[in-house]
Amino acid sequence: MSQKYALKILCSLLIALCLVTMVLVAGASAEAVNQEAEVDLAIEMTAPKHVETIGSFVINISYSNVGNVASPAADTWVRLTIPSDTKYISATDKEGVSLPPDDIDGNQLTWVVGVIPADSCCRHILVTLELTAELPEESKLTSIAEIGSSAMESNLENNAFSITSEVCDMAGSTKQAQIGKVKPSTVVTYTLTIRMTQRKGHDEQGSHQVELTDVLPPSSQATFLGWTSTTTGIYDGNHLHWQGQVHPGEAVMLQYQLGILGEIPPGSVVTNRAHLNWEGGNMEMQPVEVEIYLTEDDHMFGPGGGQWQHQYGVTLEVPPNAVPATTRFEFKPLFSGEPPEELPPGWMFAHRAFELTAFQFGELHRFNQPITITIGYDEKDVDGLNRNTLRLWYRSGPGEPWAMLGEPVRHQNGQISFTTDHFTQFALMGQGAYTLLLPILMR
Repeated sequence: MSQKYALKILCSLLIALCLVTMVLVAGASAEAVNQEAEVDLAIEMTAPKHVETIGSFVINISYSNVGNVASPAADTWVRLTIPSDTKYISATDKEGVSLPPDDIDGNQLTWVVGVIPADSCCRHILVTLELTAELPEESKLTSIAEIGSSAMESNLENNAFSITSEVCDMAGSTKQAQIGKVKPSTVVTYTLTIRMTQRKGHDEQGSHQVELTDVLPPSSQATFLGWTSTTTGIYDGNHLHWQGQVHPGEAVMLQYQLGILGEIPPGSVVTNRAHLNWEGGNMEMQPVEVEIYLTEDDHMFGPGGGQWQHQYGVTLEVPPNAVPATTRFEFKPLFSGEPPEELPPGWMFAHRAFELTAFQFGELHRFNQPITITIGYDEKDVDGLNRNTLRLWYRSGPGEPWAMLGEPVRHQNGQISFTTDHFTQFALMGQGAYTLLLPILMR
């Protein structure tokens, strides 16, 4: 074989190899595109862990498209198969707008949900169901939710979801917090209602001897402040305990307060749980969550003191030991630039008024050390006033008389400072800069 002929064969082989490589790369790229660009529908569901033998309960269906291609418009559907011995009552979206099924076939409810955008979360359907028969305790009620469309999906594991609730005579028992979102140093009231369903034909002999255990949040988040209901239990430092007889159709109410500590950071969630036990059964009440938040009008001070400059132009200087524990200070501007009513005779409003409040499991009315309040002002605030007469006045609330706080401790460069051992409503006032002299008329 000549060298020229061998070289020609080698070139042909190289060209063929390149063509094969290009075909393989193109195929792999097309496959990668197909894998990357697809609809991926997903569905989940929540329901009460326990339901009463009579009455209704709500199932919350949550569905989404976690793929990167929108679902088909015409045939994307959600289907709910409800348990036997239940009937459909109503359905809404998350905002409470009526959302009835597009089709009801026996115990299957179907909604045509239209286009679901790519990478979107989440839409909701809240379905209210009602039991159609008086079921024995521990009966299981299983609901199945499904989602689908004409689109091809490589992941079908998230297209169905099932959840089971259990029939329970004590399912009407609840635990609630007075409010779901609070600031540090706030008192929250919790209410426990222990209720037993009245079954047909049951009398006093159908009552339960019930034991309640309430697991409190950790001591780094909250502290127990005591019972506020006439029915009380025992506090052991970490739990609340109560036991007693609960009769069908009656309710036992227990109420207590927790103080949310000032050290807990915003964004934290304070959670506590309650458990019921009785002969032949037990259940956990729905956990209660309280979210902690602060605004720009709040500031936390501890025993070490500190300084807070509010955007309104007021600065607080808190010395050490002014407060015995971490305390929330709250600032609120007053009057929106308008003068307050019923000013002290001879005094004029200097366009600076505000309310200060301190909270430590309730309002803190006095401080152990005086706190310095510095108010900034500009020329338009004190126009027509004698700056040397500027004083801070206070009152306990609207309609109450004004009283002067005292002489300023500093006054320079458009800032004036006063000290106080209590918080209330404050207003900066001054007297006129000019005195009108009237001529004396002689006869």
